[in-house]
Amino acid sequence: MESSATAKVLVVEDNLELNDLLCDTLTSHGYTVTAVSNAEDGLDLLSREDFRLILLDWELPGKSGLDLCAAARAQGLVSSILFLTARSDINDKVAGLDSGGDDYLTKPFEMREMLARVRALLSRPSTLSRTVISIAGVQLDKENNTVSVNGQPVKLTSQEYSILNLLMTHPSRVYSVDEILDKAWKTDATGSNQAVRSAIMRLRSKIDSAEDSEVIISIKGVGYKFGP
Repeated sequence: MESSATAKVLVVEDNLELNDLLCDTLTSHGYTVTAVSNAEDGLDLLSREDFRLILLDWELPGKSGLDLCAAARAQGLVSSILFLTARSDINDKVAGLDSGGDDYLTKPFEMREMLARVRALLSRPSTLSRTVISIAGVQLDKENNTVSVNGQPVKLTSQEYSILNLLMTHPSRVYSVDEILDKAWKTDATGSNQAVRSAIMRLRSKIDSAEDSEVIISIKGVGYKFGP
C-alpha cells in the first residue's frame, strides 16, 4: 500500500505561479504530483488515474472547482479534496464542504500550513486500504469477502467478486477488458472479451437494485467503471 509520504496528489490550479509553487513544495516533501489548470482536464485525469488527494482551486476557467468536486463525487470519487480559494465567507466554506470537499484553505496561505493540511487529510484511511467499501447502496467487505446491496446479502462467484473488488476499490477509473483480465481474472478458463462481458452481465444482474439502474457503467470502446 502506498504510504502517505509518497501519495499521489493532483493539483488543479489555474494560477501558474501558484501551481508551480505547490508542485515544487509537494514534490520536495516526497509526494508524487500531477498538475492541471482547469476542471475539464482534472475530471479527465480522475477518470483514468487514482489520486489520494486533490488540491482544488475554486475559481477555475470554465467549470469551477465546485463543479469538478460535485461531478467527481457523483461518479464515486473517494479521494480527499482540499479546496484552495480566496473566498473566506462562511457560506462559501459550507458550500465547498457540502459539495464534497474535505477541507478548505483560504488564500493567501503559507506552504507549511498547506503541508499540514495535506498530512492531516492523508492520515485518514482511503478506499485503497479500507476493508469495507460502500458506494451507491453496494457494500463490499474485503475482510469477509462478502457483498450486500441495500443491506441484503448477495451471493457472488469468486470471479464476480474479484471484478467487483477491482472496480469498487478504484471507482473513478475506467478499466479496459485487458486490464480486467490481467488484474481480476481468477478462473482457470481462458479469458476473452466475451468472457468478461458475460461476467459483467451476471454481476449486474445480482447487484443492480433496479432494472433501469446500472452501477457498473460501460464506456463504449474503452471499458467498465463502477459508479452511481
